[in-house]
Amino acid sequence: MLFDARRLRPIVACMGMLCCLLAMGQGPRLGTMGKRFWVGYNRVTGGGIPATLNINGQPGTTGTVSIPRAGWSTNFTLPATGITGVALPTSVENTVSEVPADKGILVEAAADVSVVAVIGVHYSSEATAVWPEEALGTHYRTVSYKGVQWSDLFRSNLLVVATQDGTVVRITPSVTTANGQPAGVPFTVQLSAGQT
Repeated sequence: MLFDARRLRPIVACMGMLCCLLAMGQGPRLGTMGKRFWVGYNRVTGGGIPATLNINGQPGTTGTVSIPRAGWSTNFTLPATGITGVALPTSVENTVSEVPADKGILVEAAADVSVVAVIGVHYSSEATAVWPEEALGTHYRTVSYKGVQWSDLFRSNLLVVATQDGTVVRITPSVTTANGQPAGVPFTVQLSAGQT
């Protein structure tokens, strides 16, 4: 029996159309470039690399990094390399759990930039791409690890930064939280813009 490629054409065409429809159903593609970003830092123990924001974009782009609720701000201009680091005050680290703090960091730029949050200790460092405000959603799930039994300093955690007043965060923990919220029972935290 000979293979007849003409019989596959309708199937291939239907599969191609299906793939196009599925891709279109994913919504707009949102990247890491933007003009307005919110970010925060969890507690890091052991000293080391200070909290820094690496800002990338077109040379000459200007902007401001601020902690609005704490009254701190600094301006930046991207140099010829298109990247600059903005060191943040040590007080930016969140050291409390399940209690609002005024430590949200706002990056505003005159043109599209990308932002990477960096922090570390002598034996490890962490970095994450920060999503611009228009790319943020309202439903998240975190991936965590158990931590170590002998110290509360190394428990898994998450940090939420409110981008607007009246933000209500509903959390359903899978284990009892550091402040005693029971596993599987939802609780809420109310935040104003710039609170973590």
